Amino acid sequence: MCEVTHSPTKGIGWLLLANCLERLAYYGFRAILVLFLIDQGSGGVGWPTDKTLEFYGEFTAYTYLAVIVGGLCADFLVGAYLSTLLGAALMALGYIGLTFIDSQSIYYATSLIAIGTGLFKPNIPAMIAHQLQNFPEKLNSVFTGQYLLINIGALLAPIIVGATAEHVGWSTGFALSAAVVSAAFLIILSQSKHLSKQSKQSNIKTKEQGGNLFAGIGVVVVTFVLSALFWAYYEVGASLLYGSFSEVMNDIGLIFSITSVLVTCITCFFLWWFFKIRSWYMVALSFSIYSIGWFFLNYSISNEWNIRQIIILVMVLHAIAEVICSVIFMSIIAKKGFKPLISTSFAIHLYASALANFAGSHFTDGNKSLEALGWVCLTVGILLMLVQYSYNKFSGKKPILAT
Repeated sequence: MCEVTHSPTKGIGWLLLANCLERLAYYGFRAILVLFLIDQGSGGVGWPTDKTLEFYGEFTAYTYLAVIVGGLCADFLVGAYLSTLLGAALMALGYIGLTFIDSQSIYYATSLIAIGTGLFKPNIPAMIAHQLQNFPEKLNSVFTGQYLLINIGALLAPIIVGATAEHVGWSTGFALSAAVVSAAFLIILSQSKHLSKQSKQSNIKTKEQGGNLFAGIGVVVVTFVLSALFWAYYEVGASLLYGSFSEVMNDIGLIFSITSVLVTCITCFFLWWFFKIRSWYMVALSFSIYSIGWFFLNYSISNEWNIRQIIILVMVLHAIAEVICSVIFMSIIAKKGFKPLISTSFAIHLYASALANFAGSHFTDGNKSLEALGWVCLTVGILLMLVQYSYNKFSGKKPILAT
């Protein structure tokens, strides 16, 4: 480990707040973008629906590709700190550009937002990894805090930005997103003296303490595959629930789902702060918990149980699995990834969700898929647990608790 020359605990909280504000601005922008583009009578662009949806899909795809570029930029050129600042600045300019309502400015503005998001998104976790390089036991809790604040930002975004756009105007809504992401820019800028030196130089310069390249690549590949698998099945499951039980799902509402995630995040934050459990056991646990939800639902349908209560239970179990998987994969990359390529490693991992969304949206098979979902996730969970147990046994490490 290298000598600590920064203030890790001072910088972390502000990084998480900046990440929350950036997500609030981004999800607020996304909440009103489609409505703004198709609106013909209240100051919108007035595009046809087909053109709007095609444009929105292309924008989303380019944003995920830009995340890879942002990771490479930090690793080989300017470092995580400057990449994050540049990303926030480009997003602010993009949101401001959307206040000028013409087709050409929309293409330029959304391009800036996509590039800015790509520069910002993988480099917040990279800076967290740099800050906690000597405190790896705290990574699980800190990444849980990050996931908590991201979801709070996503929850507030359509309420704050959407309400502003509805009651004041589209341009004001986009200007609000610009102001919020500008606040994130200023927060990160103000924390410069507390951030690790590693964050202020290209990650490739840390090669003397970077670990094994091939082991790092292996970590990224495994987490990518497992994350893509989890989120693909998550998307499939959500489609099945809304497709088969739309009345119940609409009655329960998205708020309950997000609340379950927030409560799980708070619980896991304190749990992992005081207890250290081996990462792969937790990933195995998340897949197993996810499978239990589907088994319950499938069995309840066969036996004509109260579907509403079972779906609530399923959503709680899935929220627990979601938080564990999302957090622990990030933590594994921060601990075991190849440090000179840490931003690109996070970017590739984040790209897994895009692949999962695409795969999940192209698979539907009615209620017959419920049991299959359960068995696949349970099998993955058992295999991961067996691999971790075998490794611990032959390496002489404690079976469950981390050192």
